[in-house]
Amino acid sequence: MAEHALLTNKQLNLSQWMNEIFSSIRKKPLSNITIPGSHDACAYNLSTTEIAPFAPAALNSCLVRNCCGCVSQNFALAQSDNLFEQMQSGSRYLDIRVTFDEKRNLLRTEHSLYGLPIRQLLQQVALFIELAPSEFVILHLRHFSVTKHYDMNSTHHKQILDLLQETFSNNELFMKRDELHLPFEVLKERGRCLQIIYGISSEEQANTLDWIHLEMNVLPDGAGWSNSQSVEDLQEKLEIVINNHQGKEDIMYKITGALTPDDTVVKDGILNCILCCLCRCICTTKCFKPASLREISDVTGAHLMKTVFKNVKEKGNRINIIDMDHISRQQSKRKLMESVVLLNVDEDEESNNH
Repeated sequence: MAEHALLTNKQLNLSQWMNEIFSSIRKKPLSNITIPGSHDACAYNLSTTEIAPFAPAALNSCLVRNCCGCVSQNFALAQSDNLFEQMQSGSRYLDIRVTFDEKRNLLRTEHSLYGLPIRQLLQQVALFIELAPSEFVILHLRHFSVTKHYDMNSTHHKQILDLLQETFSNNELFMKRDELHLPFEVLKERGRCLQIIYGISSEEQANTLDWIHLEMNVLPDGAGWSNSQSVEDLQEKLEIVINNHQGKEDIMYKITGALTPDDTVVKDGILNCILCCLCRCICTTKCFKPASLREISDVTGAHLMKTVFKNVKEKGNRINIIDMDHISRQQSKRKLMESVVLLNVDEDEESNNH
């Protein structure tokens, strides 16, 4: 495998990066591979009018709901591209929020606003692994909401499980529970392309399937949400988690490299966008408060590159899974996804290939 090609950043093919750096990850289990992912992966196409019952109060106000839906959408859209394009940009972990829309009698995604049908989203994943069989994708299904998070019943869960089996008709694509610690090359020899992480442990039907990995078993520390509103707080929390997992290469863990806007941030951003739209167009100093997750992701992505990834590289620490907002945009702006992928290639390999 000619890994020297990936060491000149312009040549790394993110749509098949696992194949391109295969010799660096072949002997490692998933827990010891650094895997870039998409936070709120399905939140790239959301309704401006269909607000979920559990949306933040700021998004559910009368003014926003009836007059400024497109503005509220800015704080719900967490990705710029569809799932297929995100995976082409390097994402191999997809944070998928599942909800049941009672009005439409339909499994959909959500991020405060309702999004696309789950069926359509899973079909994009199926297409990607069909075209890139060398790659491996982690699907983390969670939230399972109807009127609040984790209130689905067994009928809803059966629909989800049936849909997974229907979309990925070949069950051999799924990594089994007893394969969790196998080296990556063995998983690929067996034709495995998917790990399904299920974010609830009390669902009996999911427990009976050997290709469903319960979140509490494979990600014992949870989904890695830091609930940070500043990059400084985010950096501190991420580095604590990273440091706590050194020397534990057999345990999968996840961190989220994204900020979470609270009601104050959302309100300020909405007002700023509405009242100061002309200023935002002509202001070259970018002194405005962020009016979207896209703008917040620009700040976060730059800070991750400058501090967290730099510190990880210098210390030789292990990051396992990290998901981020607007990953395609951040790859285009600052090669964020590429930088995460290259954490799998140590400096000795880089030197030898130069």
